[in-house]
Amino acid sequence: MALKLHNIMTGIQSWFTGNAPLVAAAPGGLWRSKAPEGTAQPYVTYGFPEIEQLKTFDADFEDCIFRFTFYHESEDTAPIDDAVEKFAARFDDEIVTITSYTTIHLTRVGAGEAMLGDVRTIFLDYQLLVKHTPA
Repeated sequence: MALKLHNIMTGIQSWFTGNAPLVAAAPGGLWRSKAPEGTAQPYVTYGFPEIEQLKTFDADFEDCIFRFTFYHESEDTAPIDDAVEKFAARFDDEIVTITSYTTIHLTRVGAGEAMLGDVRTIFLDYQLLVKHTPA
């Protein structure tokens, strides 16, 4: 039985909503790829930075890069820095079970910061290792 991309995305959303410090640090929420206009800040998007990395997740082992991107439009960097620290504390070197037969290991492999106009962005890249174990 293959793990579908939707299961991974749903699992990550659940990890966020089930963690009060993450929710408090990112009051605008966690969004897949793009947040709606007018979203409270800071907010976070998540997904795969390279489209060719989208996997079918049907092999016994999968390996790809996954990205959280943080957004905040303010000269005060404390809120976005706090969100990044809390996400890193939650996801760095994390091993979780997303279904009864699948283990996901996240290892941070990159980070960066940029300004998009007046919006500060910070990203955290994770190597996502997926291992399927027969049920």
